[in-house]
Amino acid sequence: DEDTSSKTRSMVGRSTQEIHQAHLRSSVASDSWYDEARSTTQWEVAELMISGLGSEADDDYVRKLCHGQDLHIVQAVADVDPVRNLCKGRAKVRVRYNPDRQSLDGLIQQLRNSRLHVAI
Repeated sequence: DEDTSSKTRSMVGRSTQEIHQAHLRSSVASDSWYDEARSTTQWEVAELMISGLGSEADDDYVRKLCHGQDLHIVQAVADVDPVRNLCKGRAKVRVRYNPDRQSLDGLIQQLRNSRLHVAI
């Protein structure tokens, strides 16, 4: 296990929520990214309906299809037949984004370039 105590050393005297949020921070994203996200108030959530997936698709595959865009993929769920354990060719992707800074257009185009149908 990795020691993550460095994330919370400067949190002495802070609220429980601030300490918890500091501990959850990724070591990949910079402090400025978190500062900007905290100050942003214009968040929107959209749900994309994807069709045209192969029978082998699962949640991880759908999430990987959405990778590479500057958006927060909240949830990626393939519609899987529980009896046969095969994808029905459809999925739902829930995306959180800031419309002042980002657009869904890039993600939609990326999915369409993979020969998938996308509806909002």
